[in-house]
Amino acid sequence: MAGLQIARRLAAVGTMAGLGAALALLASCGDPQRREATRNLLAEDQAAEPEPTPTPERAPTVVDAQEFIDRAAAIDTFIIATSELAARRPVAAPVRAFARSMIDEHQRALAGLRAATGRLAPPLTPDGALPIDMRARLDALRDTDDDAFVGAYLRAQVSAHESSMVTLQSYAVSGDIARLQELARDRIPEVNQHLVQARELAAH
Repeated sequence: MAGLQIARRLAAVGTMAGLGAALALLASCGDPQRREATRNLLAEDQAAEPEPTPTPERAPTVVDAQEFIDRAAAIDTFIIATSELAARRPVAAPVRAFARSMIDEHQRALAGLRAATGRLAPPLTPDGALPIDMRARLDALRDTDDDAFVGAYLRAQVSAHESSMVTLQSYAVSGDIARLQELARDRIPEVNQHLVQARELAAH
């Protein structure tokens, strides 16, 4: 019985090493009672072991100023370009109004970003060139027929504004230039409002 008590103490640590040591100790005792205790101990340990919890994916943290302004400018450029397509398509009035609003507000935001970065010492210049994934989505949207266009456009707006929120929030928290952190914080409410609007339109 002393071996069983020691084995239970080893198993109680909740590690595979502890359990292995416990089983090895009990296995060295050959009588049926102790073999049954081994099986019971294993069952108890398996029952007590919780299922592993998946680690959630974490959004990337943007802390470098140039990386932040390039990403923010690219998202604004993508939203403007896709909304210009929508403004020229035969879409419902609410979608057309939303598209025109996105053009105006994100052009203003892009101009504000360039003005703010130009006043830094040393000044920075955002590169608004679209990365490969955004260019591909813009090209695909351009080639979408009228029947499928509205759904594809609104999904693109939801995705783009979600990316904008992640970019702004991460830099607002972890950015390396205080003035740009303030700019990021100031833009969050407006971008969140756009995201809500895009989701509401996409749901109808």
